[in-house]
Amino acid sequence: MTKTTTVKYEDIEFEVVYALDEGCKGDWHTPPRQADAFITEVLIDKTNIVELIDADIIEKWENQILEEIL
Repeated sequence: MTKTTTVKYEDIEFEVVYALDEGCKGDWHTPPRQADAFITEVLIDKTNIVELIDADIIEKWENQILEEIL
């Protein structure tokens, strides 16, 4: 499932599209998995600039999204 949120970096707001893996508690056949967010698009003026954003910043935003959700 994909969702959209807004993140702020310095004084610029970006619209971020991300996929959310809600994880699971696990069972007899499946190990437990933590929730995870995967940013697929970073939009500014409807232009996707995800490939221009540093991987460390993307990871920081993914963690920020998880903190807000959980």
